Amino acid sequence: MSYPTDVNDTVVYNGTDLYVPKDSSVTVFEDSRIFLFGEFYLNGQPILTGGSFPSGNEVAVGPIEPVDAGIILWFDTTDGSYGELKVKVAGSWKSIEDPSDFTALDEVYVGTTDPYETNYEIWVDTTANTIKAKVGGSWVDFPGPTGETGAKGDKGDRGDPGIVQSIIAGANVVVNNTNPAFPIISSTGGGEGGGGISDGDMGEITVSGSGTNWVIDNNVITSAKIADNAVGTTEIADNSVITAKIPNKAVTYAKIQDVTATDKLLGRVTAGAGVIEEVTCTSAARSLLDDSSTTVMRSTLGAAASTVSISTTAPLTGGGDLTANRTIGIVLEQTIENVAGATYTVVAGDVYKLKKLQVGCTVTLPNATIPTGSRVDFVTADAGSNFVLGSGAVWDIPPTPSPNMRAIGSVVSAIKMSATGWILTGDLI
Repeated sequence: MSYPTDVNDTVVYNGTDLYVPKDSSVTVFEDSRIFLFGEFYLNGQPILTGGSFPSGNEVAVGPIEPVDAGIILWFDTTDGSYGELKVKVAGSWKSIEDPSDFTALDEVYVGTTDPYETNYEIWVDTTANTIKAKVGGSWVDFPGPTGETGAKGDKGDRGDPGIVQSIIAGANVVVNNTNPAFPIISSTGGGEGGGGISDGDMGEITVSGSGTNWVIDNNVITSAKIADNAVGTTEIADNSVITAKIPNKAVTYAKIQDVTATDKLLGRVTAGAGVIEEVTCTSAARSLLDDSSTTVMRSTLGAAASTVSISTTAPLTGGGDLTANRTIGIVLEQTIENVAGATYTVVAGDVYKLKKLQVGCTVTLPNATIPTGSRVDFVTADAGSNFVLGSGAVWDIPPTPSPNMRAIGSVVSAIKMSATGWILTGDLI
């Protein structure tokens, strides 16, 4: 088995030798592809020219997916000069998502048992399907533990815009969680002076002018990102707040303009729909507006209720309650009613009537039932009629010469002068 004489280092995998030429290099790209520059040999067979690797090996190299169950590590050369390292996990080939750049002095071990030789620094554990690194003499899964954070250095000058670089064997770089969306760029700045920013749309900010102009994209800033009280009246354009933007019940009385004077209502005086106007009011009208009921309003006005009635007696007519207009009249013609008996007591219905006494009759004038000021007229058709007082009644003015009527054709009026008093006037004897 012959090898080149300018070998740089040997990587041992369970007794299998991997020879790396001195002038060769390995480039790990951000998409996990591996570029081999130069010639590499595995067990004496050149890798990139399709050397012969027996099926008994646990490592396969080539463009065709190995089917041998014993192969657990495959260097896929489908892309020609590019290669991709894959590990068999649960029967399927998985690409190494976190490739590492190994210097010429590093040594890698692949297998199921812990390699105890001190020269191994990287171990592909095919039992747990993990990649381990030796840290402080112990194997630690990638990513390893993070050391204490050192003191922050001075901020360096801003570096020139960086470019995507290949990672060359010998550079002391470890690449974790490689993602095409986050390219690896170089930086010439020191401390915090990171690499330059490429022009383009960064999602919410667009960069131009070789990183000198930063413009926030439209529709990016939310209301939560605006500081409290940051927007003043000068930032609000005239007529920019429309009615639809004012929430219901949001405008308070204090926000409405002042009325011009006392006793003004808001409404409209001008005919038709239009702008709100002031309607003149008075204190008297306001005294009614705050009344809780019509009863209270009548009290404020001093008005009677509709149930109050106007009472009328003869000769007046037309009385009644106030639910309708009432016309009060006076009946000038007296109603003549005959009295046929020898005795008769005046009643309320006799007021302003002419009672015709058919025979000699004794007429009783009662104490009550007859309103004060009422009058009843009597005419006699026969001799012998006279007047007497009922219980409790008195003569306000005693009849003269007596309370007896003259003969046929005599007329006498009985007038109620007080609550109990009467007078007689007419043809008395």
